[in-house]
Amino acid sequence: MKIIIRLLALTICVLMLALNLGCALVFSTDENKTAGRAIELDLTSATVTLSSDSHGGFHGDGIWFLKLDCGGTHVREQIENSAHWKSLPLSTHVSTLLYGGEGWTPIVTNHDSDSDVYGQPLFPTVQNGWYFFYDRYDNGVSFDRYDDSLVLGRSSFNFTVALYDAETDTLYFSEMDT
Repeated sequence: MKIIIRLLALTICVLMLALNLGCALVFSTDENKTAGRAIELDLTSATVTLSSDSHGGFHGDGIWFLKLDCGGTHVREQIENSAHWKSLPLSTHVSTLLYGGEGWTPIVTNHDSDSDVYGQPLFPTVQNGWYFFYDRYDNGVSFDRYDDSLVLGRSSFNFTVALYDAETDTLYFSEMDT
């Protein structure tokens, strides 16, 4: 009888562990799919190695940031064949958003006030790779959403930006909403 109870308890523990792992995998895959749709890539085979989301503030303001390991995937080939991904170096406007410049502090920064890197850029400097920019600002006027030339002339920011490091097969992704 004791053996049956122990086996039953072990089975329940294994099922609970499998359920928890399954939920984590589904969440990661959902993040991959959502980010992939935003930057026009299939990221389902990439691995999320870092995820943070500060949305939830006033009117959903915040920054969603992902770091994805794309080693062993076809992400690089997708980027090379994409019309909206551009090879580095970054445009002046996107560089300013990510790292600051000419009187600007970086816009896409760590917003964890308990962190030693508060206010520091989330994106590393990448020398070899590609970037993606999509302007989600809604002013009721039609414009080229892939053009970053208007983004710094606004009082609010709503954009998606991604950076692919060809040397490490790492993709950095962010959605910014203010």
